[in-house]
Amino acid sequence: MTISHRNADPDDPRTAIVAILYSGVPAQAGGIISLPIVLYQGSQIVLGQITVAILKAWHKRVKASEAKFEEEKGERGERAASEGKAGETKRGEGTEKRKEEADSK
Repeated sequence: MTISHRNADPDDPRTAIVAILYSGVPAQAGGIISLPIVLYQGSQIVLGQITVAILKAWHKRVKASEAKFEEEKGERGERAASEGKAGETKRGEGTEKRKEEADSK
């Protein structure tokens, strides 16, 4: 929605702000003065959208990396658990032998 000077409502707060900003300034000068503001705002919108796209891609890569890490961690844990169960008897036997050796001394 745009505001033109022909149908500007004096009760509209946007009209009041424009009137305050450019009171006593000819229309052509007001347009020239506001041009850098409009260009700056447009550039901020474009740069913001680019930044959001970059950050979304980065976040997606981080989540994929974390998921891969968790998957590898789970596989290592399963492997260690299966090796640990197989090695429990060996560890237990070694402990019993050491206790027997210590008792005999």
